[in-house]
Amino acid sequence: MKLILCKDCQDIVRLLPTPKSCFCGKCGGYAIDQQLAVYFGDNAVSIGINNRELKSAVLSQPETGNGEEFTSFVIPKQCPSLFKVKEIRYTLMRVLDSDKNINELVSPNVSYSELATIVSEKQGTFTYIPVERMQRYWHEYLPANPFDFHVQEIRNEDL
Repeated sequence: MKLILCKDCQDIVRLLPTPKSCFCGKCGGYAIDQQLAVYFGDNAVSIGINNRELKSAVLSQPETGNGEEFTSFVIPKQCPSLFKVKEIRYTLMRVLDSDKNINELVSPNVSYSELATIVSEKQGTFTYIPVERMQRYWHEYLPANPFDFHVQEIRNEDL
């Protein structure tokens, strides 16, 4: 399990498929797949937890006394399965049919705030996908889009 610790607000964020940030918003990230993850923030510290040991500790939780220990560690700054980005960027697509099978590429690389501006100026229903995931799984998103990575929908009325 990969986590991000924000040294500013002391919040810890688990890297899941949906991008998340810490309480103060200065750090965060998301999982691209089971191995790869992306994070941002100058004061972010990446932490790893041994999943098997955590599961065993949870299953062996005692009623009283000392808790069950498991291994956690600070992930090195240079790690092939976790990479730092300046900010999370998104690929924006307009949904052209109700089954979400055909989509039109609107913008390949925008910030979250730019997403809101673009969507407010256009009509329709849109989806947005983190750029790194889109680049890795491009063939799965265009032209057919199975949307199996917790893609969020955004509509004009949501803004």
